[in-house]
Amino acid sequence: MEKYWELTKSLPNKENEKVVNEFLLHLKLANRSQLTIVHYRRYLERFFGDKEDSFSSLASEQILAWLQTHESHLKASTYRTNLDILSSFYNFCLQESLIDRSPIKRRWFPRIPKPVPKYIEKEDIAKVRQESERISLRNQALVEFMLTSGCRVGEVYKLNLEDVDLENRTARVRGKGKKIRHVHFTDKCAVLLERYLETRQDKPSCKCQLKHVHF
Repeated sequence: MEKYWELTKSLPNKENEKVVNEFLLHLKLANRSQLTIVHYRRYLERFFGDKEDSFSSLASEQILAWLQTHESHLKASTYRTNLDILSSFYNFCLQESLIDRSPIKRRWFPRIPKPVPKYIEKEDIAKVRQESERISLRNQALVEFMLTSGCRVGEVYKLNLEDVDLENRTARVRGKGKKIRHVHFTDKCAVLLERYLETRQDKPSCKCQLKHVHF
């Protein structure tokens, strides 16, 4: 099988070739995906492919000049990805005590604007609700809860009955990093949940029995 974590091209500077191969092997041992390693390999082959100087002697100004000459036409996201590759390589060299400091400067990294969240249009919400009427009462309640509370599927999966307050139409949700937040849901959702709970064969008889009972 092809050793995708090894350079496929000889580099002008053999020290660069040796250290880049060590870096790529480090990525493989760290269980990075083959796609990621191949992407890193190809970029480093291109970056060091025209350099006689050792990686350790390249000054920040030289690297920046190369980036401005060869990569200024790229989209900000692609440019940042390539900088991330160079930064990862030099951070590896730093950890291996091959250099004293990284020549890659944080100020070079472009700020990537966060994408605007996509919201479901009212017409689509109406269609989802209409379709949900054809499924089980339990799933109707889940659909209505997710539509009106804004919870993720994974958050809903972790909900216990004790987390839900039907009277006040609120729920205690565990999000990323186990952070707790409170969400609200509609009267319709409360009615559906109440109707569903009444049909459960394992319906708890008291508050103390609600723990760890999932929807």
